[in-house]
Amino acid sequence: MICPGCHVELPDHHRDPPVRFNASGECWQLFSDLSCYTVALHDASFIHQHAVDTYEAQHAGGKTRPITVVFGLIGLYLALDKGFMGREVQRAHMRIAKIRRRALSGAFRKAGSNYGP
Repeated sequence: MICPGCHVELPDHHRDPPVRFNASGECWQLFSDLSCYTVALHDASFIHQHAVDTYEAQHAGGKTRPITVVFGLIGLYLALDKGFMGREVQRAHMRIAKIRRRALSGAFRKAGSNYGP
């Protein structure tokens, strides 16, 4: 089984692919196992955020939403180029999401639409 996102080859266990990611079920299972481990660490640096951002960036395309990939790439940039720890990246993601929601909400109001966040 080859994951359509990251192209890792894994034994085929006939797992269902995730709903939100361009990934095989087998790759998703590995990521889920890793997530359980990183969250359970309760570490101050919060490496879980780096794992999430990496997975998001590696699984672009298909049913992965473009904004998911953007957030993953932003997180990796902040970690690798700017030296942010996982918790700092998480806070940056929250600030960006808040700004994005406000911007989208305002755009829908200006357009007179009943749709939007």
